[in-house]
Amino acid sequence: MAKIKQSLTNGTHTPLHKRTSQGGSRAKTSSMNKSFKHSFKKYRGQGR
Repeated sequence: MAKIKQSLTNGTHTPLHKRTSQGGSRAKTSSMNKSFKHSFKKYRGQGR
């Protein structure tokens, strides 16, 4: 099989942060299921 030549002008891939509940600073609710959305607290701390 022939090797595919990668062009340098195409640019490099920049990874996007997935914003999960474990590693993200602020979790996104669009990727959660219903039970996780229901129990999700936007602000964990004192007050509010």
